Amino acid sequence: MSWLQGLLHRAGLPGTPGLTLRGWVMLAGGFAWCVVAWLMGQRDLFWPGLFLTLLPLASWAVLAAGGGRPRLVRTVTPLEVVTGEPVVDRLRVTSRGLTLGAAAEYVDEKPAAVLGRAVASFPLGAGRGTHRFNLVLSPAWRGRHTLGPLRRTLTDGLGLARASRVLSGTAEVLALPVTEPLAPLRDASGVGTSTDSTLLKTSLVGSDDVLIREYQPGDDVRRIHWRSTARTGELMVRREERAWDPSAVVLLDNRAAAYSHDLPERRFEWLVSAAGSISVHLLGNGFSVALTDTDAKGDDPAERALLGARGILRRLASTELSQTGTLSQALSAAPTGVRGQLLIALLGRLNYEDVPVLAQARRDHRSCWALVPSPGWISPDATRVLEAAGWRCLQVPEKTSVAQAWARLGEESAG
Repeated sequence: MSWLQGLLHRAGLPGTPGLTLRGWVMLAGGFAWCVVAWLMGQRDLFWPGLFLTLLPLASWAVLAAGGGRPRLVRTVTPLEVVTGEPVVDRLRVTSRGLTLGAAAEYVDEKPAAVLGRAVASFPLGAGRGTHRFNLVLSPAWRGRHTLGPLRRTLTDGLGLARASRVLSGTAEVLALPVTEPLAPLRDASGVGTSTDSTLLKTSLVGSDDVLIREYQPGDDVRRIHWRSTARTGELMVRREERAWDPSAVVLLDNRAAAYSHDLPERRFEWLVSAAGSISVHLLGNGFSVALTDTDAKGDDPAERALLGARGILRRLASTELSQTGTLSQALSAAPTGVRGQLLIALLGRLNYEDVPVLAQARRDHRSCWALVPSPGWISPDATRVLEAAGWRCLQVPEKTSVAQAWARLGEESAG
């Protein structure tokens, strides 16, 4: 049959037509019947055997020649979701030629990371028709996931033959990392009515510019600037503002050697979620946020202002564990030369070579915070060295949420 399959393929008819197990059994049984009838000289019994032999072949030929020329239209909404949210894959298959068969089954290929049933079945008859069906799927973890192609399988009424065709047309869905709303650090540190951005800014190092403005009800009387008050005849108060724009670097440790080999690696996924949550939180508090990883892939400073929260989440969605890279590469890719810059390092398992590299990150008078998602991934001696260098390190117990870790980091920062 191979020559006929090649002929049908060149003619644009369904590929890979074949017999089912039932069809092969009937074909073999009919052929054996014919041989026995011929050897016994019972020619009257030969015709039933010939019928049993030809019936599965006829079913195969009818399906192969009558599969039509299907056309697929795929619409996926939305194309960008947060991991765990549903995606609706709307499929419409239209047969542009004569279709013969009893049933059509559609199986849409999808990666194992996408959950949901991707199979649909329809009764089929002679003629042209359109099948419409929706598949509700859900990405189980972040990343770019390709849906499709779609495979259509036609089966005859007796179940003797089937013909399959792969319909071209795929769609890519981007699953963003899950982020958590983070409480303002003032709630964890007892700073009272100070804003979150005020708390973070005042924890950094930088020079102040003293400005004078008119007194407003509620201002602290200790801020009254008496010299200006005497000169203007109205109460004037001091207003302190930073001479630099608040900025932060979020460093994500994506070295494969720092994690296990599970897929997905849950502790690395926790850090990715933390990177997204913290970046979105800082952006909402007026910070300029730069994201870098141990492949030294940092964002272009010229594009950082345009990146925004959505852009950072899109970058994190595509971040993978790397077989190369060091923490020194990541720190070299981070913006430098900004006094008072906040550095938040989301770290995997550390070795002794990493500790001096991190300690050197304080050379630009940065405020450095570190989150490690598993106790024991950093030795007590290494913790003491980093804390002596000015780092605030928090080892996060298992099953701790990002929001809880952020609140604990705020408590240590206030302390």
